[in-house]
Amino acid sequence: MDYPDGHWELLTTSAFAAILGPIRVRPAPEPVFRTTVGPDCANTMGRMHGGYASALVDICTGQGLKRLLGEGRSLVTVSTHIDFLGSAAIGDVLDIVVAAEKVTRSVVFASCRVTANGSNVVRASVVFSSRA
Repeated sequence: MDYPDGHWELLTTSAFAAILGPIRVRPAPEPVFRTTVGPDCANTMGRMHGGYASALVDICTGQGLKRLLGEGRSLVTVSTHIDFLGSAAIGDVLDIVVAAEKVTRSVVFASCRVTANGSNVVRASVVFSSRA
């Protein structure tokens, strides 16, 4: 799937990420990730499953930070706090935006926001252990 509003590359990080995807990334000026809620990623009500949203947050936040901070940095998730602010239906396009809030030598604090068709559906705070 091509997106008309910019150059999007296919995210190829792991077999697990491929199960959730396809996930695309627009690398500049800041990484933005995009995917579409598929039927396999929905709950019994036809809405985005919370586990799917959590996995997207983890993958996209880690990959976004690697792009922001440099590929040489090793990141391991320590904790994630997720607020579900709304819902997304099967077929909705999700945009995932990542920001580095505080970066130290050994810890990175990040935020992640997921929107569906422009409406906020998830916000998350993620802490990573980091090694350069």
